[in-house]
Amino acid sequence: MRACTECGSVNPVEARRCLVCDDPLPAAVEDLIDGRYRTIKELGRGANGVVYAALDVALKRQVALKFLAPKLTQKPRALKRFQREAVALASIRSDHVAQVFSFGIEQSAFFFSMELVLGRSCKRIIQQQADNQEWIPVHRALVILIEMARGLAAVHSAGIVHRDVKPDNAVVEQGTGRTVLVDFGLAVTGDEPGDHAVVGSPAYMAPEQIRGTSRISARTDVYGLACAGFHLLTNRLVFQTDDVKAMLSLQLNEAPPRLSSCRPELEPLDEVFLRALSKDPEDRFSNCAEMTSALELAGAPWLKPSLPTAPSGEFEEPVAARILVVDDDDEFAKLSVRASQIAFFGTSSKVARARTGEEALLNAARKPPQLVLLDYDLPGMNGVEMLSRLRSLPGAKKARVVVISAKAGDAARWRFDALGVDGFLRKPITMKELVDVIQALGRARGWIAVDEADDA
Repeated sequence: MRACTECGSVNPVEARRCLVCDDPLPAAVEDLIDGRYRTIKELGRGANGVVYAALDVALKRQVALKFLAPKLTQKPRALKRFQREAVALASIRSDHVAQVFSFGIEQSAFFFSMELVLGRSCKRIIQQQADNQEWIPVHRALVILIEMARGLAAVHSAGIVHRDVKPDNAVVEQGTGRTVLVDFGLAVTGDEPGDHAVVGSPAYMAPEQIRGTSRISARTDVYGLACAGFHLLTNRLVFQTDDVKAMLSLQLNEAPPRLSSCRPELEPLDEVFLRALSKDPEDRFSNCAEMTSALELAGAPWLKPSLPTAPSGEFEEPVAARILVVDDDDEFAKLSVRASQIAFFGTSSKVARARTGEEALLNAARKPPQLVLLDYDLPGMNGVEMLSRLRSLPGAKKARVVVISAKAGDAARWRFDALGVDGFLRKPITMKELVDVIQALGRARGWIAVDEADDA
């Protein structure tokens, strides 16, 4: 790291001038931050601070380090808010909330370390869909929204109100596709009844937030979640205006449109969103757990396909990994199956093949895969829809996916960002190239021991 002697901000090792004040930086400090963290690269910088990817050298894992901007360390309110964010996150245990590991001070700079979640923000995903004049598939959008709701339910169980629920603050994790809430800078707890400042993002703010009343509660986050969900499902805000004052007035006084006015097929969800967007908090769902149940019930046509599962009591010996090849091209499917067998040679792994998305789901419902080699262009159900449903199956939520397609190098990629897919290969590809890729994935996930890979 390099600490600026002028403004005190922490900069990455490779920087020569301060990224905040532009003063020349002293020689790099070899000491670890807090005795254990080594910065890798900057991930983002804003008015309130900077976030780095870092290595926890003691535990040999990557983390995110979030530093409060030096100019704010002398402002008690800003420092209190920063500490509150760390405390809020540290108290929550959920797959859908970024976890905090520690809080510290480094050369007068306040920071906390937290789970490193790499991926695309939901805001970025929505923008990509809109730019290409498409929508996130309904099934996938509902899964993202429900995962956000589950994260918020855990937040509310800890006595915390987020106050800034929006697509910017939810990330679809690269590799796993899980949705994670990542920013709690405006969160308040039940023991802070005096904090009723008018804060938040206008397009997602509940009326009671705008008024700055004492009625801030879990119902406030229900409203923000509904605004975020409307945006996810339609590519547009509940209220469309670029004027902040006009937006606040609409949130206070204007009845929200129905989802089906933008997408007629979403009519089954209309009543859920109208209730969640009620102006009076008492008319909304009491919390995000209650809203989740309503979404699952109304969204059943998309969320609950009829798929068989393994018979009760069925026993099968454990395997190192299950690989599912999904491709309607017989020749390339044979190549993929054979490459998988070679890559996993000497292990107890199993390889299966499916020709269609429907067949892949049937296979995955019985025997959840850890690795999916997926052709984007499938008959009947495209790869995005199939993968969205596959990742909703028990045991397959975090399946590693590699998309293999003639389109994989360009236009197809953005469609998979909503699923956290980061593995793409372009056809044609040689047997050796495919074996190398699969073997590398197997090693990284621990499915293939290094000596086994070397022997193969």
